[in-house]
Amino acid sequence: AESINELSQGEYWVEVMDNKNCYFTDTVFLEDDLSNCSGDLWVPNVFSPNNDFLNDVLYVRGATTALNFNFMVFNRWGDVIFETDDPYSGWDGTFRNKPMNNGVYVYMVKATLLNGEDVSLNGTITLIK
Repeated sequence: AESINELSQGEYWVEVMDNKNCYFTDTVFLEDDLSNCSGDLWVPNVFSPNNDFLNDVLYVRGATTALNFNFMVFNRWGDVIFETDDPYSGWDGTFRNKPMNNGVYVYMVKATLLNGEDVSLNGTITLIK
């Protein structure tokens, strides 16, 4: 498969197969010039890492087009329990390979959008199993 960075502007037919061997298809249009994209970033306020394949990992939405990306999650004592500079990575609700308890956690996101705008987000996330 080609990387999105290797594709040029145009219309593409996309076919995806899920874990139950069901196929989904759609058409997408890619633009070469992304300099005017504001690319809003947002973080869901609840996720449920219970291995049901629904909301098991907390991702920063819209982050895949961000530059200088950093996402951190803190426990109630202010300890960093998750950190990544990879916009494709998310928190799976663990710390040191152990599941965290239900509760409220604090996040902080810093990134630069493709249009050069610096963004800083912070808030709370509720982990529910």
